[in-house]
Amino acid sequence: MRHGTEPGQVTLGGRRVSIRRPRVRTANGSREVPVATYQAFASTELLGELALERMLAKLSTRRYPAALEPVGEQVEATAAGTSKSAVSRRFVAATEHALAELLRADLSALDLVALLVDGVHVAGHCCVVALGITIDGTKVPLGLAEGATENATVVRDLLAGLRERGLEVTSPILVVIDGGTALERAIRAVFRAKALIQRCQLHKLRINRPSWILRAHGLDPAPRRAQTSWRAFLRQQAAGIVACDFFSVDTIFLRRVYVLFVIEVGSRRVHLAGVTDHPTGLWVAQQARNLLAGVGEQGTAWKFLIRARDTKFTRAFDDVWRSTGAEVICTPIQAPNANAVAERWVGTVRRECLDQLLIVGRQQLVRVLGVYIEHYNRHRPHRSLDHATPVPSERAEASSAPNFRLRRRDVLGGLIHEYEYAA
Repeated sequence: MRHGTEPGQVTLGGRRVSIRRPRVRTANGSREVPVATYQAFASTELLGELALERMLAKLSTRRYPAALEPVGEQVEATAAGTSKSAVSRRFVAATEHALAELLRADLSALDLVALLVDGVHVAGHCCVVALGITIDGTKVPLGLAEGATENATVVRDLLAGLRERGLEVTSPILVVIDGGTALERAIRAVFRAKALIQRCQLHKLRINRPSWILRAHGLDPAPRRAQTSWRAFLRQQAAGIVACDFFSVDTIFLRRVYVLFVIEVGSRRVHLAGVTDHPTGLWVAQQARNLLAGVGEQGTAWKFLIRARDTKFTRAFDDVWRSTGAEVICTPIQAPNANAVAERWVGTVRRECLDQLLIVGRQQLVRVLGVYIEHYNRHRPHRSLDHATPVPSERAEASSAPNFRLRRRDVLGGLIHEYEYAA
């Protein structure tokens, strides 16, 4: 007999629709009886299957509601389960379930004549896939394993798992791979002598490339002129490249101050862009404007700017440089060597100056860096510049007289000494 209703949800047109769920109890009222039709419509398995099918058909979560069946405006207004997050969760759950079923499927009933093993790269991960082919040409996905590369260990573990799931390894079978002898040894470890191993035709053609033929006759192939390494690019375009970066300095009062600088890659000349306690995107962009206004026509000769992927380097900062005709190049993530000139200067200023002084505050740091950068640009020789200075200066020639004298000038309280011939 009926026993009232309560709130519930059913699946309708790919949505979850709220209804009043009927409740039924036995005639004597001893227990509640489940309603088979409601249980069938209340199941969410169909939603997962729909999400998996449509996402594999390249339907995005943003456009997912547009592909659902029409159920009326009133029902659509109150329906749930069509948001991007809900669809994404169902898709992830459905793929996990499908993958689990694939990896535990029984393979003992399969009669395969060929086995294909290959690696596929997905989102930075290498997955080694095994695909079987039956006597009638049906392709059967068998399993997959994830590894850093397509190596013998991953292939051996994958094939051993297929054997444990019932795959026949005592009958002759054709195994197609694209790897070398290491993968062949992994297949032999599982299939022994029953495997006939072949490489795919595309990989075989690599052996007959013109470069291989030339090397076989002792000739080197033509160089790849279209590819330029990062080091070669820096050397070729050094005169028009500048690099910028931040570094921090801790004061004796445990406050952190940030320094923004720009260095010319070709001449190694350093420009102090700004010093602040709280760097923001607007502040960084304004310092770029001030710097370019200060250097004048020299800024138009800079064709490339190398910077890190720091959030403080905003689009406004890039637009300031692009307005002068410069192209902004962002270094790869966690690759300090890509901005080695700037990183090397940070180490130099720390070793020669900042690590030897106690910094009280921002104003003192500005004065110290100004004095040191002046010394660095005009008096400090560089091996990469044939012992010249970043800013060329007129040097007094050594006198041929026996009584010529040197004059020393102390910088930063004697921390740095500069020498020149006395007039």
